[in-house]
Amino acid sequence: MTSAATEGEAPGSSALGVGHQVLSPEDKGHEGEVEGEGRVTQLIDGTACPTLQFMVEGILVTTTGATRFDDGSCADILLGVKIEAKGTRQANGSIVASRIKVKDRAEGEAEREGRVTSLVDGTSCPTLRFIVDGVFVSTTAATRFDDGSCSDILAGVKIEAKGTRQLDGSIVASRIEIKGSRGGRS
Repeated sequence: MTSAATEGEAPGSSALGVGHQVLSPEDKGHEGEVEGEGRVTQLIDGTACPTLQFMVEGILVTTTGATRFDDGSCADILLGVKIEAKGTRQANGSIVASRIKVKDRAEGEAEREGRVTSLVDGTSCPTLRFIVDGVFVSTTAATRFDDGSCSDILAGVKIEAKGTRQLDGSIVASRIEIKGSRGGRS
């Protein structure tokens, strides 16, 4: 999760500010109040509301019956959803959330920029499905491509996808901009 204290950090970095100090998930043993924001990257199996556990950019976040939700509810915590969390860092590095603000909901306009990490087997253009930083993105015959085409989407290529977020957290892209080649320019 990134905070105002970590603005300017590379996207995908994992840090949560405590005051002006920046802590990463490796800072176990440091307890205290923390606040930050990031995207849900994993839901922990076997947990459910009101005691849901999920990962936000490498940090385990836990809700309780006392967690207050702004602009949403516990049910809005899905893969890819951006949240702002406030809570207490535990000795193991996890966060117990006292407040969560849902910054964007699972359905509606969505945007994702990053490198394609893998293509989903059995899919191909024009209905290609691939993963960008842990979020599934799908194309359709109606997807518009800027600075390239569907066939330019390969593992390692940097893209920006805009479209509609689905209930499962994936994005159906209405527009994709090819931003860079495999491991090349960014």
